[in-house]
Order: sequence, then structure tokens, then C-alpha cells
Amino acid sequence: MQKSFTAALLTATTYANLKIGVISDSHFNTAYNPYSSASMCTGTEVSEEVVAPLGRYGCDPSSELLDLMYNKFTESFGKVDVILIPGDSAAHKVAASHDDEDPTGSHYEAVKENLTATFTKLKEHFPNTLILPTFGNNDGRVHNEAIDEADKSDYYSFVYDLWFNQLSGNQDLANKDEIE
Repeated sequence: MQKSFTAALLTATTYANLKIGVISDSHFNTAYNPYSSASMCTGTEVSEEVVAPLGRYGCDPSSELLDLMYNKFTESFGKVDVILIPGDSAAHKVAASHDDEDPTGSHYEAVKENLTATFTKLKEHFPNTLILPTFGNNDGRVHNEAIDEADKSDYYSFVYDLWFNQLSGNQDLANKDEIE
């Protein structure tokens, strides 16, 4: 009786001190161009608008802006034990708008590249933190749609590797024997 009470007390004490953060809808724009116009956000053209290295209103955030936000997060809250990521990690307009818009798979590959860049940045800023992500409506091959049956194996294997093998704080969660 004494052992179970002590274990329950230790567990309750541990969870009472747990620091949890939430980073939602980062929409990392890996192609952001600080020289482009607010109507474009990406591309190689140079506009007459003021150079905006951190970002522009109406554009998804640049690498520099994410670095600034993640640094400010750590300065404000210190090291957290868990970060919840409730989806929408990929930038807007990377996923295809409709099923028939991605016959070559270029949107699909771009989404995977964008997700890799997003979680690489999280790994850099929160190297030993448990990160618990979910999928958002921008994080699949087609915007606002679940992963198609034809892509399931590839996509979920990709995401599993990204979330459990690449994020050092999540590596203890992976049970590789059950997946294979």
C-alpha cells in the first residue's frame, strides 16, 4: 500500500512541474524573399517596396522570423518539457489546391521538403524537448484533404521518421519493432 501511494505522489509531483508550450500554425515559408512585394512573398523579382528581412504582412514567416520567435519563446518561458504543435507547419499554397493539380507530385514533394525544414528548425531551437505534433490542413499533398490511400505508406513513413527519428527529444517514443 505504501509503495503505490509513494509512486502516485511522485507521479503527481512530476506532472505538476511539467512545463508545456504550444507553437501553432507556424506556416514556415522556406521560399520567402525579403525583396519581393507583399503580393508575391516569394520569387526572384525585386520590388520597389522596402526590403523586409523578417517578413511582410500577408506573407508566411521567413526563416529569420521563425528564429526570432523561437528565441523569444525560450527567453520568455525558459526550457519547456513538451511543445504541442497543432498542425499547419507547412506554408500556405505549397500543397495542391485540388487532386488533379499535382499529377507529377511536385506539390507533394514540396510539402515534404517544407515539413522537413520546419521540424529541422524546431530541432535546432528545442533539441531535447518532447515535441508532439499533429497534422494541419496545409500539411498534406492536397490542401484541406486527408492523405490519399495511394500516398499513405510513403507519407506516414516520412512523418514517422521526421517526428520520431529526427526530433531528438522524441527518439525515446519510437518503438521501431512495432512499425516494421
